[in-house]
Amino acid sequence: MRLIFFHSGDLKSHIMIKFVPAQEEVRTMKIKAIKRYSDIRLHKVIEPGTVLDVDEARADHLVKEGMAEIVKEPAKTAQRKE
Repeated sequence: MRLIFFHSGDLKSHIMIKFVPAQEEVRTMKIKAIKRYSDIRLHKVIEPGTVLDVDEARADHLVKEGMAEIVKEPAKTAQRKE
């Protein structure tokens, strides 16, 4: 849990303390659309060939539905020695 402290104006005004769950680290991956579809999270039409950075669960869903494929990111190349 994370504590968020809010106050407005001077300290004599109302103070609100809110407990919110800590954000988990979200792993993202790149996908490439292979079919035209209407994305309900982005609220727009995605055209084939569009590359998106989405969370892992969303990527799995779009791949299973046949709308996208996972884009393999190239391995980092070693820096040249001079």
